Amino acid sequence: MPRSFIPNTTSLENLENQVTIQLITSPPGPLSAVNGLNYSVQFSAVGGPFTPQFTWSASGLPSGLFLSSNGVLSGAPTASGTYDFVLQLTDIEGRTVQWTLSITIN
Repeated sequence: MPRSFIPNTTSLENLENQVTIQLITSPPGPLSAVNGLNYSVQFSAVGGPFTPQFTWSASGLPSGLFLSSNGVLSGAPTASGTYDFVLQLTDIEGRTVQWTLSITIN
């Protein structure tokens, strides 16, 4: 009998939410900033079973960048490189979805 498995880094519920909820960045495109210069991008989400009001959080952000609870990633990065971080959206019902994203600091 074939076996199915879920990567140990996420849950089945999170995978389902990633499929039904579209993550949007404004401005659109890859996340890219310049070392020492101010940077800002707005995250938003549409679709899926989530109930607005959303709260955003992140872990693993590069030094100098911060995420507000309303989804604005901003600041002035302090070191060049490519950084992976986890972005999390939580709705008013307490449901969550996470995305692993990368940002390049030049």
